[in-house]
Amino acid sequence: MEARRFLALDGLRGVAALSILLFHRRWWVAGGHFLDHAWLAVDFFFLLSGFVLDHAYAQRLRADMHRGRFLLLRLIRLYPMTFAGAAIGVLLPLIRAVHNSVFDFRLPLVALINAMALPAPAAISAEPFAINQPVWSLFFELVASGAFAIVLARLSTRALAVAAAIAGAITIIVVAHFSTLAVGNHRNDLPWGLARVATPFIIGMLLHRLREAVRWLAIPFWAAAALLVASFLPVSGAWWDGAYSCIMVLIAYPLLLLGTQAREPDPQWLGVIRTGAFLSYPVYALHFPILALIDPIQRRLPMPGPLWLALAATIVVLIAAPLARWYDAPFRRYLRTWLAGRSAMQDGIG
Repeated sequence: MEARRFLALDGLRGVAALSILLFHRRWWVAGGHFLDHAWLAVDFFFLLSGFVLDHAYAQRLRADMHRGRFLLLRLIRLYPMTFAGAAIGVLLPLIRAVHNSVFDFRLPLVALINAMALPAPAAISAEPFAINQPVWSLFFELVASGAFAIVLARLSTRALAVAAAIAGAITIIVVAHFSTLAVGNHRNDLPWGLARVATPFIIGMLLHRLREAVRWLAIPFWAAAALLVASFLPVSGAWWDGAYSCIMVLIAYPLLLLGTQAREPDPQWLGVIRTGAFLSYPVYALHFPILALIDPIQRRLPMPGPLWLALAATIVVLIAAPLARWYDAPFRRYLRTWLAGRSAMQDGIG
């Protein structure tokens, strides 16, 4: 039952990934406002990551699992799709370079650095993640994974609660300073991404430790998905944006996570949940460069914006799904098998 409950959380990850896709072309909708707060889906991702990683790896890291092995597993999980995203993301700049007969030789280096989910230095790129902007969150996901392996997984529940309280206070300070929590994805606010990932990630870990002790209303998957999407709907730009983001990250999303994992998903939703879980990361990792390739076509072909939005989302899914099935999944299986064989060989030598 626990595995199926956590599958429901992964299903919510799919809902969040699709919401971010739509958010990144929200201006195609009349008025230019659609899912204005879907950027909060990234904070929801961080929350889920803390919860799931604590479940899957904390005890193993406290026992005998080597930190390097854990980090290699995280790279194996993330890198195939970040490299695919960089390969797609570099296409449009290359097409423009050929068209203008001007080639920037820094471009391949920026693409390689972004493919590794690392920020490109200012000396070679104005923006740290110019090839595929959503990779900024994967960079901080790797930072959080490193902190998890080295320190966080070994903290007691009480120490984790103190860390969550401190991180939450820092989040409030960040929001008071910037009037928003949407930081960490540009050159000028990149360091603040550390605060943005720390709070939901640590809270997610704490929720996993307390999931049996803290009783909360069990929420069916369909209701949890509707609530998550509803949290993305308010129009941005109001004076209360900062407070709203704090409430979502510090209170609403943790309660949503607890409620969703407290109930086994209904059988009729399992197909939707599994599909969302399977496509969530590929859609997130690939949608931005694919949308960039669609943009020139969209500008030349008059069609209602919502129709373009639906078409673009369909195209992203049609590209992401086969890449996930025939490239990402088998490649990761191969790398995990290689890593297992290498570990077995080292154990034999030892």
